Amino acid sequence: MTLINPLTLWDIGFQLSFLATLGLILYAEPFANITAKIFNITDGTTLRLLNDNFILTLAAQMMTIPVMLYYFHRFSWVSFIANPFILPVQPAVMILGGLATFISLIIQPLGQLLAWVAWPFASYTIRVVEFFDNAPNHGVIVFGDVPLWFIYMTYTSLLLVTFNWSAIQAWFKSAAVSLRAAALTLAFAITFICMMTFWSASSKSGDGQFHIIFLDVGSADAVLIQTPEGRNVLINGGANTAELSNELGRRLPLFSRKLDWLIIASTEEDQLAALPRIVERYKPENVLWSGNVQASFPSRTLDEYFAANEIPVSLAEAGQRLELGDGAFIEVQATGPRGSVLLVEYGSFRALLPIGVSEGTFESLEFGNTIGKVDVLLLADSGYAPSNPPDLWENLNPQLVVLDVAAGDLEGLPSQDVLDSLEGYSLLRTDRNGWIDVSTDGVEMRVGVERGEEQVTGNE
Repeated sequence: MTLINPLTLWDIGFQLSFLATLGLILYAEPFANITAKIFNITDGTTLRLLNDNFILTLAAQMMTIPVMLYYFHRFSWVSFIANPFILPVQPAVMILGGLATFISLIIQPLGQLLAWVAWPFASYTIRVVEFFDNAPNHGVIVFGDVPLWFIYMTYTSLLLVTFNWSAIQAWFKSAAVSLRAAALTLAFAITFICMMTFWSASSKSGDGQFHIIFLDVGSADAVLIQTPEGRNVLINGGANTAELSNELGRRLPLFSRKLDWLIIASTEEDQLAALPRIVERYKPENVLWSGNVQASFPSRTLDEYFAANEIPVSLAEAGQRLELGDGAFIEVQATGPRGSVLLVEYGSFRALLPIGVSEGTFESLEFGNTIGKVDVLLLADSGYAPSNPPDLWENLNPQLVVLDVAAGDLEGLPSQDVLDSLEGYSLLRTDRNGWIDVSTDGVEMRVGVERGEEQVTGNE
């Protein structure tokens, strides 16, 4: 496979399959021998049942858990209990189900008959899964982003123990070496904890700048606001959980994986699809909601999650102001069934985020005349022409225009008419520039991008 396509090495499925097979090779027989010794099992049939339904799973998961934590940020403890109940019927599900599918292509009635034979085994599997899904939090422990160095360290330690266990045992038998090692380990642990505590406290306190970060999540809006004191506000999230998780993981403190506020500024599907999984790891303390709750499946899921976890939800109203401290605030300029238009202010810095523009919203705002000049303007709906009238930026006169859009957008966004009307304005795009970080001290504005050159301007 890798000779034909070397990129297979970076495929998650390939990595998990490789590591599961390696786990079976390295640990299946030792685990079986240990189990037989601990429980004094001499009967081959009993040992084989334990081996097939539990030990093999444990051996495979031993090697796959670190990678699963890295990619999916969650660990299913209930799988160790559920697997022994499910695995015995899986050969019947796969063999009978596969035959039914194949034969139905040739003789449909015979294939249907075989499908009925396979049905009890498939139904049993589903019922067992549903039963164990009732475990607390669905039997899942949710982690934040797991750093790559932790994965390397875990596998290195595991393989060192596996291939050099006798040498390690001999090393630990030396009292002098053990005492010195214990002392060094303790000193290292204390130093490490102190450093991490200091780093955590520093990261929580902010860097003294006010940041508006337009995250690169495709043709949708995900805006992270970070105050000088270290408060974190997330506005929407986009459609891809992995992309949003990656973006947040870079910027939120390791020991403070929470959001002070989550603002739902649009309830469209592609604006919220990533959030139901994200809020499990980055739990918001407060939510400001605008838009129709029934507009999409993610919005309904979020509404149910907030209610079940007793997270305070405030309904956005025009004129409402969310104070962020040190004179910074977010003000709701307009609301509608699709969401809201938000104005962010800090000192003389102003940014307009028309994320949830509804029909007639800009008319009610007199195409920006009621707002006045802004420093940063976010284009609505990834540059969709009907949502971005040129009168808006002519009246707002922004120093910087930001466009959140995916490379090669399937709907052909942004509209060429919008791009033509923006000629002469400074425009940054997430499809070309990656994330866009606008920082300010309330007087001077600095713009950093993932790809491109940094810009510095003064706020007027």
